[in-house]
Amino acid sequence: MNEIETLEQVTREGRRRLQPSVTDPHWLVLRKPRAILKDCLAKIIQIRCYALCFATLSVQ
Repeated sequence: MNEIETLEQVTREGRRRLQPSVTDPHWLVLRKPRAILKDCLAKIIQIRCYALCFATLSVQ
């Protein structure tokens, strides 16, 4: 329980959680948070691009 994890172990676990295998019985449950995160990041990128474009136009 108090085991120190290596970077490789942590990376592997992170990949397993972000991209669960179809053979994982919790695949559908694990897939939903990833989809939500992907949508949120896309919205953030859109907002930042819009703000950047607006700031560029207002400077000219």
